[in-house]
Amino acid sequence: MAPRGSYTLTVMLSAADQKAGLQLSPPSHAVTVTSQPQMDILFTQFQAVVSGSVQCIESCSSVTLSLQRADQGGSLVHTQPEPSEGKTVNFSFNNVLPGKYTVTVQQEQWCWKEASLTVDIANSDIQGLVFIQTGFMLKCSLSHDISLHFSQDGNGRNVGSFDLKRGINKFCLAQPGVYHLTPKSCHQFESEVYTYNTSSPVVLTLTADHHLVTGTVVTPDRSDDLLATISTLPDGGSVQVTPEQTTPSP
Repeated sequence: MAPRGSYTLTVMLSAADQKAGLQLSPPSHAVTVTSQPQMDILFTQFQAVVSGSVQCIESCSSVTLSLQRADQGGSLVHTQPEPSEGKTVNFSFNNVLPGKYTVTVQQEQWCWKEASLTVDIANSDIQGLVFIQTGFMLKCSLSHDISLHFSQDGNGRNVGSFDLKRGINKFCLAQPGVYHLTPKSCHQFESEVYTYNTSSPVVLTLTADHHLVTGTVVTPDRSDDLLATISTLPDGGSVQVTPEQTTPSP
């Protein structure tokens, strides 16, 4: 029995309970004891709402989001943004227990200002998360180092270039549409110009099939019928070329 007066009721949780995600709502109750018993005091498990928006360059219809417990390796929970005709859509995860989580936008073929955000839920909702699309991912596989120049349909001039290394490369195209990609190097590729459409993303493969070979032939006298034979191994093929004639400075 409690004597008359004003009290604050709080449930004392152990560190283990709090680490496991147990958080009560409200954190405390203020009660006043007079001549009647207080029977309607209720503490419930706090569950948060994690919400925000996704800003896309075009439609966000292919975007999903995931939420995963960051400190316990929990299972993924996915959600679809709310339908909208605009380029900005809203999303929410409901009934989320307290703890640290990672929210990730699931669209790996696009570029994002931040693809994942970490949130720490204590005793209040998380609002205002924003994911911003910055472009469209282009992935290409190269047989040799190149400088790749690109232009866009409707804009014939070169709008940018990337210096890329042999192997798998990833970079972002700022606008949607069809791009024309021209490799520049001392190698000759299967195509002079490659086409890439951001609405149909694929891995672009650029393979060089001809290579520049340079050398010098020194003769005591000028010769107009000189030929050089270049042989390839191991197949034994060969090609003859006429060296460019130069006269050394006196």
